[in-house]
Amino acid sequence: MKKEMKLGVYIESGLQDWQVIQQKDGVGAAELYGKYYKEQNREACEIWSRLASEITGESIIPWKKARILDDEKWMIILEGIPAGGPYRVETCMKNGTASSFQEALRGDMIHQVYVGDLFVIAGQSNAAGYGKDPVEDGPELGVSLFGQRGIWELASHPLNDSTDSIYEQITERMNPGRSPYLHFAKYYKRISGIPVGLIQTALGASPVSRWNPEDNGDLYQNMKEMLKKASDGRIAGMLWYQGCAEAVALETEHYGKRFSQMIKSFWEEFGRIPVFACQIGRLTGNISEASDRAWNQIREAQKRVAAELDGIYLIPTLDAELSDQIHISSLSGLKIGERLARAALCILKSRPFHWQAPEIAEACLCGKNLKLTFDHVGEELFSMGADANDNGFRAEDDRGRILFEEYSCSGNTIFLRLERKPEGKCLISFGYGQDPKGVFPVDTGNHYPPTAFWRMPVEECMEGNAYEI
Repeated sequence: MKKEMKLGVYIESGLQDWQVIQQKDGVGAAELYGKYYKEQNREACEIWSRLASEITGESIIPWKKARILDDEKWMIILEGIPAGGPYRVETCMKNGTASSFQEALRGDMIHQVYVGDLFVIAGQSNAAGYGKDPVEDGPELGVSLFGQRGIWELASHPLNDSTDSIYEQITERMNPGRSPYLHFAKYYKRISGIPVGLIQTALGASPVSRWNPEDNGDLYQNMKEMLKKASDGRIAGMLWYQGCAEAVALETEHYGKRFSQMIKSFWEEFGRIPVFACQIGRLTGNISEASDRAWNQIREAQKRVAAELDGIYLIPTLDAELSDQIHISSLSGLKIGERLARAALCILKSRPFHWQAPEIAEACLCGKNLKLTFDHVGEELFSMGADANDNGFRAEDDRGRILFEEYSCSGNTIFLRLERKPEGKCLISFGYGQDPKGVFPVDTGNHYPPTAFWRMPVEECMEGNAYEI
């Protein structure tokens, strides 16, 4: 119901309660518009606004005169707002009978305003969040959410709550649960010292074609609309988890192309914003050769696109526990959220975190001895005491799978002794199939497993490079 306008100043657009303004070089700005209603028979009046601390009430930006427009409208730009908060925006009217701020006539206020970094959440159900197990991960001042209601509010689970939704495109078929991204935001805020805003645009079961403007692209267009309304398109990064839909449907042929097109289109419209992405995890039950192949292909495509496009930062999820057949549990969501936050803090804030997962660089064979060398190892690879055939690796040749006799780690290298010498082309994979099994090796620097890879060709060692396990 429209409120009856009475004497004073009214804010109509520009800021909302709980809004996070994207900072640049440590400051933000807000452009406010509104109307005013003056006393009858009084021609002259002045509209003023200030930014105050929500905690102490002291001025952060002192009273500043607004510009008067036609039809009793006004506008003002508050610039140089320091990263942080919470702030309160106040307005007032001065005229002949109220010439001082102490006696000024009333004006609207906006509460719990922050300046910090904004992140858009995109993808499918593990982005929207479907963790169902209980874990402590409550709301926190300084972490706000722009979601389906189309307004800023205090962020709390579930982030994709559809109550009073004005964005039907992202309404879930079932009630969502806990997402990794609330913990992401709180961790990022704690380390960086600035507030975080989350813009939730993900939808469960959505294929990449709905995110690619060169295909269907309806969810991409919805994301654009939400970004425009939430922040005028200004954000610090994208948080992306998607790919399970194609793996489940066994429709993997064009995934890499579509994923790459979507990212390039996003960069063309919003600038080269960092994309912090998850390599897809697991699906339990009803495993087949076709489904194993599909999940391998999606993970490999994600790894390849991240390597080809500078600006995508990929983290592993294979070691995450599930709350059902496919959705990351609430507890593991904390781990995934923290991995993403460490990547974002390193890229955006130059924090000295080792955020990367070990990534295969070379596979070399001498007789039956296989040597795997990895990049991005912070300390050293550790086998976790796993059995030779219970470590997530799979070797194959023209005859089929080859089992391992021995397994060890040293520095950035993993050694595997094959049960037999390969015949024809030898290939090595890690994180094989729809539901990869095993006790995965980890980098002792951050306890991340390697990024999954599929059917990497194994090269014969050069003469003089023979080694023993």
